[in-house]
Amino acid sequence: MIFVKIAPVKNMKRFYILNPVEQTLFENLYAVRIEYGRIGGMRRFITKLFEDKTAAQKYHDRSYANRIRHEYRII
Repeated sequence: MIFVKIAPVKNMKRFYILNPVEQTLFENLYAVRIEYGRIGGMRRFITKLFEDKTAAQKYHDRSYANRIRHEYRII
């Protein structure tokens, strides 16, 4: 899911990519991958690992809610 937040008055052009929960190659590990940064600038990457799928999904849902709360738009 791709989120953007553009506010010319604040010189703000941000993006945030939230990937779905994925099972890793390691047994019983689940990952949530995130990319974020300034549009046109360098990207930053975060991979969070969880031992169970419910915890990973909970983190994913919380990250989604945070982006909406901070007025990011889904594109």
